[in-house]
Amino acid sequence: MICEGPGREHTFRQVADETRCGPCRREQARTRTEPVGGPVSWRDHFDKVAQGLIT
Repeated sequence: MICEGPGREHTFRQVADETRCGPCRREQARTRTEPVGGPVSWRDHFDKVAQGLIT
């Protein structure tokens, strides 16, 4: 299967209904979940959990 991810055209072994290879899926997930201001330190995250701001 040809990967629909960015960059040069490349192939991968498809499992189920995947359209992207593993590295492209991980990169897509990383860019979706990273906050606008950049990565959050674990201490800031822990403080927000302790304050009940996030779960």
